[in-house]
Amino acid sequence: MGNIYHQPEKQGRFSNYPAWPNGTAACVVEVDEETGYVKILRWCLVDDAGRLINPLLAAANLHGAITQGIGSAMFERIAYGDDGQLHTATLMDYTIPTAVEVPMFELGHQETLSPFTPLGMKGNGESGVGSTLGALCSAIENAFPELDLEINQLTLAPSRVWRALRDARRRQLREVEAST
Repeated sequence: MGNIYHQPEKQGRFSNYPAWPNGTAACVVEVDEETGYVKILRWCLVDDAGRLINPLLAAANLHGAITQGIGSAMFERIAYGDDGQLHTATLMDYTIPTAVEVPMFELGHQETLSPFTPLGMKGNGESGVGSTLGALCSAIENAFPELDLEINQLTLAPSRVWRALRDARRRQLREVEAST
């Protein structure tokens, strides 16, 4: 590695902005094609937060981050009426995941030390949130290898997944009809 230049914060504190973690996730889902309901069966994440000072707290942070990512991808939706009135103002209307909706998480850690922090540590948790959407969309799309399924709208509510499946089947039917 060449010369590394890092400028401290104005207050004289060390800025660890270049110490973001890295990570990747994969999941296995079951999709009910009649309703679009997605059930997560398995979740694996490998995180690189540099040197882990407290592995138990790092794992707990990742559990919360993954759950937050699943919530934002699958359940959380802010809805307004035509009059601008917020319709999802309480937890009765704004759904968040519970232990029923999330599986046990399988975590792995890679420790690539950060050259920007004194102990080589990085942030922890961001990779849990950031990798969620790609893992879920890919798993749903891969559940139907016979279709050119495109999941491109959040939330991954059953109605939206069902519509994406319907649209993919319609495109496939049009392509077959056009080729005959």
